[in-house]
Amino acid sequence: MKKKNRILWGSALIMIGIIAAAGIFLSRNDSQENRKDTGWQTYWDDVKDDWTQISLLPGSDESKLNFAWYTPEDTTDEESDPDMEALAEKTDPEAAEAKVPSLLIGEGKDMKKAKFYPAVQAPAEGVKDSRGETYHYNYVTVSGLKENTVYYYSYDNGKGYTEPAEYRTKGTEEFSFIFAGDPQIGSSSQVEDTGSDAFAKAQEEAVRRDAEGWNQTIQSALEQTKGDAAFMISAGDQIQTPQSQCPDRDVSYNEMEYTGYLSPQALRSLPAAVSVGNHDGDNTNFSYHFHMPNQSSMGKTAAAGDYYFTYGKALFLMINAQSDNMEEHRQFIEETVSRNEDCRWRIVILHQDIYGSALHSNEPEILMLREQMTPILEENDIDLVLSGHDHAYSRSRMLKEGKESDQGTETEQRIIYQNPAGILYLTGGSSSGSKYYDLTEKQQSYIAARWQENVPTYSIIKVSGNSLTINTYQTDHGEKIDQEVVIEKE
Repeated sequence: MKKKNRILWGSALIMIGIIAAAGIFLSRNDSQENRKDTGWQTYWDDVKDDWTQISLLPGSDESKLNFAWYTPEDTTDEESDPDMEALAEKTDPEAAEAKVPSLLIGEGKDMKKAKFYPAVQAPAEGVKDSRGETYHYNYVTVSGLKENTVYYYSYDNGKGYTEPAEYRTKGTEEFSFIFAGDPQIGSSSQVEDTGSDAFAKAQEEAVRRDAEGWNQTIQSALEQTKGDAAFMISAGDQIQTPQSQCPDRDVSYNEMEYTGYLSPQALRSLPAAVSVGNHDGDNTNFSYHFHMPNQSSMGKTAAAGDYYFTYGKALFLMINAQSDNMEEHRQFIEETVSRNEDCRWRIVILHQDIYGSALHSNEPEILMLREQMTPILEENDIDLVLSGHDHAYSRSRMLKEGKESDQGTETEQRIIYQNPAGILYLTGGSSSGSKYYDLTEKQQSYIAARWQENVPTYSIIKVSGNSLTINTYQTDHGEKIDQEVVIEKE
């Protein structure tokens, strides 16, 4: 399929409120000389070889938070924060003495009521860096978090405890989250021979470039929400290179892409639930980087199985569409919905867009997935389906059995659905600008709105007791690209 020139927004905030670099979007054909002095280039040079960056995912409910990170086989304390070392020894002397990688978290900057969490650790099999260093991955689940509270945490990354990072919990009666389409870090490289020297050079430049675009989208979304987003959801394809395309199936070749995905500093404070995309599905190291809550053995590939979490009165079902076992997906959805009957809103996230409007949308495997998955979603009264895959924004009509079920009340600025009988399907555009696909020549009858201007996009979704509100923006100017969509329930 046609890959269009990527455009970068050159206003990069590397650390919130610390580093800003003004500029414009640059195409892939702009020389490296025009970019190399930006703040992002300097930051990237510092972190590109650091495989120990932490990921935050929502916990099983709003009172929990999941962490995952790598530590090298050979660990030291040479860069440890001395205050955190002292706090660890004070909080749990016996555990601190055991020297297991751990995480500390407490309230406020002084980390009152600090808790010490030793990690559950296992070897990151097959992961080895250019120096021959091997790694372990570490999981921690923090519990007992209170609403609207400021916490600070520090973790042992193998060189000692890090400088504390801030994490602010949000309310649950009414909250917002960010929805981002495929980051696909590394996809802007046009060199396909993964075993060549040319690929390695092109990959590094592509990852730097795509990570910068990803960072810009996250920053724009946080500015749009005034920092009040409870979490983010990624539609999948976090990276470009699947294990099947790595030389000798060595996942070490795509670790740089995970570094790029995790590099935005905002992700130290913003949990991000990740869907399994087709570029993720066979990556064993996907599960090393992401500690997924309530993970099931159903819908499982090498990357992960189906999983879910709740936040307030909303249930989020993360379906691994890389598994074609529809009976397992059905069982997972039915059992999870039954287990969480008190949740008012049911939101499904699956990578492939079964009602999208770009070139993937007419492919046989997508049509088959639509035929197989849609009845399961409708039988379980799903309200909203979030997808990616097509790298172009689209919004369906309110659909039931493939046809419009509710027309809603519409103005130029807003459409409101009251107690709809159908499901709304939202497909995110590229969130990094690493790749774009053309819209289909003819707009499908099931599509209400679509947009492709080769600019990254994101959506802000607000959930309250009786309404769900969606607004979608382009990253470069922060302007809306679609009407506000409101779903109301009595």
